[in-house]
Amino acid sequence: EKLSVALLEPEKKRLSMQPTDNVDAYRNYLQGNVAYDRSWGRDDVEAALTSYKKAVELDPNFALAWAKIARTHAWIYQLRYDRTTDRLVAAKEAADNAIRLDPGLSEAHLSLGLYWYWGMGEYDKALAEFAKAGQLQPSNAQVFQQTGNVNRRQGKFPEAIANYRKSASLNPRYHLAWFNYGETSLFVRQYAQAAPALARVTALAPDFLEGYVQQARLAISERGDVDGARKFLRMAEERIPPSAWRSSMLDFARIAYGPNLQPYLARLRPGVYGLDTASYHLMKARFLRQMSMPQATAEFDSARVLYEKSVAEQPGAYAGHAQLATAYAGVGRAADAVREAKEALTLHPVSSDALEGPDLVINIADIYVMLGNADSAAVWYDQALSIPSWISINSLRVDPMLTAFRATPQYKRLLDKWSKPQKVAQAPARASLSPRLQMFAAIPDNRAASPRPNAGKR
Repeated sequence: EKLSVALLEPEKKRLSMQPTDNVDAYRNYLQGNVAYDRSWGRDDVEAALTSYKKAVELDPNFALAWAKIARTHAWIYQLRYDRTTDRLVAAKEAADNAIRLDPGLSEAHLSLGLYWYWGMGEYDKALAEFAKAGQLQPSNAQVFQQTGNVNRRQGKFPEAIANYRKSASLNPRYHLAWFNYGETSLFVRQYAQAAPALARVTALAPDFLEGYVQQARLAISERGDVDGARKFLRMAEERIPPSAWRSSMLDFARIAYGPNLQPYLARLRPGVYGLDTASYHLMKARFLRQMSMPQATAEFDSARVLYEKSVAEQPGAYAGHAQLATAYAGVGRAADAVREAKEALTLHPVSSDALEGPDLVINIADIYVMLGNADSAAVWYDQALSIPSWISINSLRVDPMLTAFRATPQYKRLLDKWSKPQKVAQAPARASLSPRLQMFAAIPDNRAASPRPNAGKR
């Protein structure tokens, strides 16, 4: 495709400038770009950071490389590979250094915006920096892509999709713009426009794992097509080693491969599929539970010990509470499981993050399924189905861990309701919960029942 872009005078001047006179520094910078764009795997992201650091060692005034260092530190934090304050400090210092060296560098302001977005969750400050980056370089496709990313966190999905389309129009070969466009379309259940966008992702970047993962998700969410999901997972397995995978792929494998999980189970260990020790025990427990294996309880208990320690050390980390809730449910501690699941949503509500917040709503529903409480599970699944979220009635229909729940009248009522066309509400504004979400937030905790075998999803 031909790209026709009108360049303003500052952009023409920028294109004529060399970011560094040091050939070796520039070579390392390019190597960093290759690693960063290859995948979201920890090895690739850390390799990118190493290359960028070598570039600034060779040329300390290489502002563009400093901007990429800031971006990569912030990305490592966002991916939860390192959630320490030191990582955020390093990101901020590198971004400030890039702006000090070249205040007119669009990528420098973009990287500072990513610090505010990924590192601090300060959406307004992030958008202000992205706006500066866009003023300095109106043809910068990443500006529109990242603006869209913040838009969807705010629950502004039409604006997000418009920005992704703008990003893709500026750079039709920018696979992340197409990925975010397709992923967000899937999230708001606009499946017809998600499919071609995600297909384009794998055509442009065949080694990008998340493109296959989201196409597997699309097959399940749109049609309940587990055979189609397996097809995309196999394509990913042929191209990408397990060491570069992320644990999200395992959830789709769990659904797509149903009872035939032994090959995955045999390969599970810390350091593979993006699993640390705690998430390894939790994922193994989920697999064993789905396979009706009694060893699941011991694995849930091992995960419980590790997540209790994690929550004690970082009580404000919502993901730890959500994972601890699953571990508690797996060992039959119903009240503790419900408390932790709801604490995760309190810490990170849909009103403050319309992209990840719904996962915590789904997590509460999953916990109630594990505890055998179909009434409460149905209430929370209904909430997740009523707002943009990853689940659909088709994904509930095929998940092997929901077999017992699907036999209940509560599920059948959900099926009757959500099998018909629905108008899905936009996520609430960041400032406050809608009356509907306030109603769900007020649901009491006292309905948890004793756990029953094979009733849980995760």
